[in-house]
Amino acid sequence: MKEQNQLNLLSQDELQFARKYFESVYQHFKETVTDQLPNTQKAKSLFEPDMIIEPNLDRFVFCKITEQVGEFQFDENENSSFYLNKNDILMLRYRAIRTLLIENKVE
Repeated sequence: MKEQNQLNLLSQDELQFARKYFESVYQHFKETVTDQLPNTQKAKSLFEPDMIIEPNLDRFVFCKITEQVGEFQFDENENSSFYLNKNDILMLRYRAIRTLLIENKVE
């Protein structure tokens, strides 16, 4: 369920890129690592939840504001708010704009 919610956040282009990237990386690791392991160690699936890496929410990302947002507070612990206009391009921590991404106000 959690994975489906995350997939719904991606645009069609991002989803297509992610699938092709996953297939390439999966095939590479299968050929270079998994196929070389003894059968007793091959049982663990790459699709198990503990094998999936969560994104680093504190990494900096570029984003473009796609809707007029107005005043937006980036961190609820600080008094750091900015006025976000449509077509603004920003570089900031993913965590700061995560809610805007979910609301389709940034790309």
